[in-house]
Parts: sequence; structure tokens; C-alpha cells
Amino acid sequence: FQKVELAKEAIIRSVAMLSPLDRVGVIAFDESAKWVVEMTPAEDKNDIARRVATIRADGGTDIYAGVLAISRVMPDEPGDLRHIVLLTDGGADETGIPELVKQMYDDYGITFSVIAIGQGYAPFVEELPKLADGRFHFAYNVDTIPEIFSEETVLATRAYIIEREFFPTLTSSSPIMTGISGTPSIKGYIGSTIKPTARQILATDQKDPLLAAWQYGLGRSVAWTSDATGRWAANWVSWSDYARFW
Repeated sequence: FQKVELAKEAIIRSVAMLSPLDRVGVIAFDESAKWVVEMTPAEDKNDIARRVATIRADGGTDIYAGVLAISRVMPDEPGDLRHIVLLTDGGADETGIPELVKQMYDDYGITFSVIAIGQGYAPFVEELPKLADGRFHFAYNVDTIPEIFSEETVLATRAYIIEREFFPTLTSSSPIMTGISGTPSIKGYIGSTIKPTARQILATDQKDPLLAAWQYGLGRSVAWTSDATGRWAANWVSWSDYARFW
């Protein structure tokens, strides 16, 4: 029951991140597959959420039925980016599934990711994303399902991924920046908006928040919208103030 409720929350969160120009569909499967939300523009998010909320836990894990159902409509979907996310927690018969996933990718460029919950998933699902330029996620804790779904949505649409080199701008004073007069360039970040009660400390060249902080209860939260590795923050890793900043 908890898994299903978290899965529904994850879907609703992910739909909220889509633009009205995006399209979305939801299929539930147990011993058979059925459309919960037929492919539709992501405009009426409340209606989509209402329909997702009707999903109920049941027995069976017929992954093939679900993949077959989506394979019949996805090739005709408009747009250059077409992505499927499979969420499963049970064993299943592998027959026909890899072939369908590979055919959709080879013929139509449809990518395919998998989120597996707990230890009981069928091992073959780990291989499916490799056939269709997707990602495999192991949700060792069911509480991580919404977060993983959100990550998949961002990576699939790339709507919020901004890859360009720029020098951050200091927009307000903060103890975080004590003793730091300037920073190296950043090569990318996740686009976002500042919370009304937050204080932006560093901004991107597009005036999006790069570093922000705000009071939360008795504590303080900090948001950093880039990474800390060699992809976007490559120039920061060798920066003399790298350790001081973190």
C-alpha cells in the first residue's frame, strides 16, 4: 500500500514539473494493463492528479502488458523527446519485453528508464535501460520514489538543465562567502526559481539562483543548483577556496 501511495505522489509531482506543451500518459498494470491517464497534454494537472489517485494496489506484475500498451501509442506521439519510466517492485516474465523496448528505441528513438523498488524486482529490468538510452534506479527505500521520479522527469525533458559557461554573481552577503572574493566559472546548473522567503546569494548569468539560503523552523536550509564534480564544477574542483566554500 505504501509503495502505491508513494508511486502516485511521484507521478503527480512529476506531472507538476511538465509544461502545458508536454504530453503525459499513465498505465497501471497487475495481471493486465489499463490506461489510467491516456496520452494527453499536461494542461489540466488537477484532473490528471485526480485520475492518478484512483490507482489501487493489486496482485500480479505483468510488465509485458504495460510495455505493450505503451508501445502501441508512443510511436505516434508528437515531439522529439519521448520517454517511458517503468516502476516495478515484483518479479515478472521477461518474454518479449527487451525486444519491445529495443524496437521502440531503434525505430522511433523512444528512451526507457526503470525504477525498481526493493529486493524483489526481476533482475532483467536492470538491462532494459541499456537498450534504450535510459537509466536504472534502485529505490532501496520507498520514500525515495518521488525524488527519483522528479529526477527522471528533469533528465528526460532537459527543460531545466542549462549547460553554458558563466561566472556566478554575488547578489547578497552571506557567511558562506566570508573570505571569498570571487569564484571560478560554472558550466551548467538546474534552472529554478527563488522561494519568496529565501535569500539569493549567488546568481547565474540568467539571474537564476545558483546558491540560496532560508530559515526553516529552527534550522537553515541551503540550495545549490549546480554540481560539485567534474561535469559542471570542473573549474571549482581545483579552486583554492573549494574546501572553504563547502
